[in-house]
Amino acid sequence: MEFQIGTLILIITFVGVISIIGYNIYHTEKDRRYYHGYNRHYLYKIKQKVDLLHRELPNKPTSIDGIYTLPKYLKGEILKSNFSQTSIQKVADNIAEFLGIVSSVKVKTGIESSEDMLASKSQLNNADQVGLYTVKGTFNREIQITKRYRFNINHILAILAHESVHNYLYHYHITENNERENEILTDVACAYLGLGELLVKGYKPIKWKTKGEPVFDKYEIKSTYILHELRIGYLDIENIKYAITLSSIKRNLIDLVPPSRYFCRMHVYKYFKKKGGKKKKINDLLNKISLLENLYNNCLKLYERHLLNINNIQIDLKDSKIMVEMANSFSTGNIKRDINSLISNLNSMKNYETDGRDRFSEVSKKSESLKKKLSNWINVVKKYII
Repeated sequence: MEFQIGTLILIITFVGVISIIGYNIYHTEKDRRYYHGYNRHYLYKIKQKVDLLHRELPNKPTSIDGIYTLPKYLKGEILKSNFSQTSIQKVADNIAEFLGIVSSVKVKTGIESSEDMLASKSQLNNADQVGLYTVKGTFNREIQITKRYRFNINHILAILAHESVHNYLYHYHITENNERENEILTDVACAYLGLGELLVKGYKPIKWKTKGEPVFDKYEIKSTYILHELRIGYLDIENIKYAITLSSIKRNLIDLVPPSRYFCRMHVYKYFKKKGGKKKKINDLLNKISLLENLYNNCLKLYERHLLNINNIQIDLKDSKIMVEMANSFSTGNIKRDINSLISNLNSMKNYETDGRDRFSEVSKKSESLKKKLSNWINVVKKYII
């Protein structure tokens, strides 16, 4: 009887362990498809847009490098005036100054509780439609913002940043054909230009409860609540953080990531440290190859200077083969081409985004091989100098 109980316990334990392993394997496979809960394909799309901005925009895309910070007096003015159009216009002008955009944009605001709405009722059902950028002429550009009932200053600043970047991208003629893709590009551009923190704070979902209809349960009446959620923007907060980190790396600017984002900042620090170590290795190898170039020039001069003396002396068979190889290489310029090719490869690796270890190792091996060959040639030539 005891034996049967022990066997049963073993079987139950075994089944439990297998279930846990199966669960972990399933989630491991799921994690390969998703990164922090977001589809990897979506993150690749963000990377493509960061690359596009880096390629199309100037080397210094904003008038001030780093993160945009709203002046305290402007924040106070918005709150004191209860989000007046004048105060928000001043913030829009301040953002334009940070972005380096000279052409001004007129801002119109509306309050959801007022009768005079800038956005239609159908648009108000979707929080993405609370901001609108329109171009009515070369010098007539307009941003329309609707403050919904539950919006605070962070939401207004996020909308204003997004619409201001629409104006920035229009200035540089950067756009996507698909409307949604263009909106995502604008959110990514906010991160790239230093306005990403405004989006991180303003894109947090707004959640609240309302009282629902009572429910009769047996002998009592129970109260119910309905949970509501309102979102703005086109990218989730984690995707915005990813775009900020990627932009910081692309622009080689650690200040794009605020100190409060510790893990993102550490990731960027590690990348820069790794990149700095890689550049040092490349520069060290370039110095070695420049010495290799000098070795080649010395070998060529030595060979040409003593060519007549070598021809009048009896040379053994092994050395004569080396002499023939040397003469052919000097006449065709193969060695010189190989050296130039190594230098070209190393220079291209400086801006290579991946570590390029295989290429570096290959260049290093070829460099050592050429050095041995040239050293051997010089030793052979010196043997027959009178």
